[in-house]
Amino acid sequence: MAGAASLENLAPSEARATCRYKRSATVSGGRKLHWSFRYSALNPPSRRFAPKGEAGLSLLQQKIVARVARYGDNLAMDEFALSLRQARPADAADLARIYIESWQDTYAGILPHALLAGMSLKGHTGRWRHAIKTGGVLVAEGPGQRVIGLASLGPARDRGLGLDGEIYTLYVDPGFLGHGAGTGLLHGAFTLLKDRKFHSCLVWSHARNNACFFYEAMGGQRVGERITRLGGSPVPEIAFGWKRLAVQPRRIAI
Repeated sequence: MAGAASLENLAPSEARATCRYKRSATVSGGRKLHWSFRYSALNPPSRRFAPKGEAGLSLLQQKIVARVARYGDNLAMDEFALSLRQARPADAADLARIYIESWQDTYAGILPHALLAGMSLKGHTGRWRHAIKTGGVLVAEGPGQRVIGLASLGPARDRGLGLDGEIYTLYVDPGFLGHGAGTGLLHGAFTLLKDRKFHSCLVWSHARNNACFFYEAMGGQRVGERITRLGGSPVPEIAFGWKRLAVQPRRIAI
């Protein structure tokens, strides 16, 4: 989610296209972390993304290769046109897909396999359809007005931390990580919260989720920790807080 991505030496019309994916994040103390991967349509790695020096993509992440061929030069750009808007009922299935794929991509080897494999597209579509009715769901659109990310927000559920707003979820389609969609969604969520008269913001993240680096790089301060349970397993979580909503000018379509 954090940092910039680069797809180099692409030949979208050729199955042999090779691409290099880069990510970086600056965390507490000025420490900078880097990830770098190279793969091709004919020779995709078989394991999930890992820090530089460890090979791999999951089967899910191999979809990136297919999307390179499908979307061509739209993905060969370090940045592409990104627009934000409030979610509509018709978006529910896309949001459910992104949510499920993000969980299966991010939490493989962290959360129980049975939990991840059992995530239902139909069930999550219904949940997102209900969430959209609250008006607190934001979507990011990329090339061709494809929905590539989502954020949901509202009042903080844990007011004991002294922050009044909360971003409940923020996910980007794994095939579009590194193009700024996460940053755009975060600032868009700040804008929507401020429009609704909130003054601060809270985000809870799994302690082993690389999104922690992203939230720190975006100015979030660690303000709390907790242990929850999911699928019968303990889940360590870290809260990141922004005491003031630093809003960048951004137009959000209705």
